[in-house]
Amino acid sequence: MVDKKVEALVAILVVEKVFLPGSAQYNASLSSYFSPQAAAVYPTCFVAPQSVTDVSAVITSLISRNSHESHDFAVRAGSHT
Repeated sequence: MVDKKVEALVAILVVEKVFLPGSAQYNASLSSYFSPQAAAVYPTCFVAPQSVTDVSAVITSLISRNSHESHDFAVRAGSHT
């Protein structure tokens, strides 16, 4: 079952920008961490925004949904390529 927060992200972006557990993109994102400690965390999803507008929409969605709920999230830049 997909989390409501994840459903909201998919609605804002497109499904190709939201990586769910079990997908090749999710696994690639998880394995791209340099630190074993960071790689030991299994997030609900990874989001790959492609523009400033995407980033703004994601952050706005995460902080504006029901202020009584907690939404933990982290931001990682493009990393080394």
